[in-house]
Amino acid sequence: ATHTDDPAAAAAASAEAALRAAAATLGATFGASWADVDYVQLCVRDMRHFAAVNAAYVRVVPVHSPPSRACVELPLPEGVPATVELFASRRRGNERTEPNPQRRSLHVQSLSCWAPACIGPYAQAATRLGLCHLAGSIGMDPATLDIVGGGEDLKLEARRAWRSAAAVARAAGHDLARDVVAATVFVVGGRADPDAAIVARASDDALEAVLSRDRWVDEVDAPNGPKSAEAGVRVAETRRDADEDDELGFFGDPPLKNAWTPLVTRVRVPRLPKDAKVEVQPVLLDGAGPGVPVLKASNRRGEVNDDEADDDDASESDSETDPTRSRNASVVSCDSERGGTRFVKGRWCFARVAVARGDLSELTVLSALETLGGFLRDAGLDWAHAGTFRGYYAEDEDENDSALKSTETEKKLAGWIARHFFGGDFFGAAEYPCALAPALAIGFGEIRDAGLVLELSAATRAR
Repeated sequence: ATHTDDPAAAAAASAEAALRAAAATLGATFGASWADVDYVQLCVRDMRHFAAVNAAYVRVVPVHSPPSRACVELPLPEGVPATVELFASRRRGNERTEPNPQRRSLHVQSLSCWAPACIGPYAQAATRLGLCHLAGSIGMDPATLDIVGGGEDLKLEARRAWRSAAAVARAAGHDLARDVVAATVFVVGGRADPDAAIVARASDDALEAVLSRDRWVDEVDAPNGPKSAEAGVRVAETRRDADEDDELGFFGDPPLKNAWTPLVTRVRVPRLPKDAKVEVQPVLLDGAGPGVPVLKASNRRGEVNDDEADDDDASESDSETDPTRSRNASVVSCDSERGGTRFVKGRWCFARVAVARGDLSELTVLSALETLGGFLRDAGLDWAHAGTFRGYYAEDEDENDSALKSTETEKKLAGWIARHFFGGDFFGAAEYPCALAPALAIGFGEIRDAGLVLELSAATRAR
């Protein structure tokens, strides 16, 4: 985009061009359209241009029942004011006889006391084909759309962000504690920023509270009441979705904590909308998750042999009649020092792996790819089942040449990944290029200071 004399116009033009190009690629490559898009990741180089970029977004993306979205500022290379990623899903089969299921969008635009209204033309949650993508959630007071604590109480802000995400999940028919399989947490600040460390830890604590089903997570507040300090909103009257005397939770049975926890990538960024300090973006399982029913095997082309269905592996825990206690008990969880995966064998797989910043090389990137491939094999899948493949990378902070370094590093990483896919035995992966994005700092699992985090999701083809 040009408009060199007007950076905001350049950012808007860049975002609009990127959105139109991505939509054109969806149509040309997959025969898909905006109706098939569930989630949009919108990244800008300068958050001061958010209003202009948002206006461009409205010109392209349908505003009726829209996809969910997260918007963050990233240290993009100079000359790249904005980038977009589209996450789309389609059922395999004859579109004329079996149309793609309609996206279920939760799109609340009015002020409420349970979760913030959207500050853009996007849905708070979009659900389809076994997954629910929540929009990025920041620590806003739902009743006023102001950042709680005036942006000065970092712990309260992180808590409010997760609490709003839990409220949105519940309104969309999900349970965040039960269903969250992966999340990205964006935190403002560089690698050595003490405030960033505080808010990152506060986010970890708030997520743990969500997963432990602390009672504050499920409380719904109205203005000026007794729960303001811990809830992050000014409240006058508090109600619960279960009776106050009900110590068993919403559904009358003791809530069980999952045996597995979500995969969480932590990304340090320069700025977020409304000058928030943290934004959380969870991905949830809807029902038993994506993919076809649990199968014994699939061939390397991703084509399912129905005769090989393994009824013994079709766990009753995935039954839709048991939504609160054990539906996700069949999820397998595996974590190592640098990677982790969550999967239902023969059906779907989420996997992430990190390379420490000081160890980043072609050899370690190859090793990371082999780790992801191993996770896929453990899940009874392969690269031909990949649906998303993306990554964040970070380097030493050096303002003098950061833009140049980002460009060079991204080309180098993309080259390593492509070379190993095209030249190695990663069957089918060449069809799924890795979308890379720069960050101030990143972490996953035990590697808090990573140079690269790769994220993969895969599923057997839904029919």
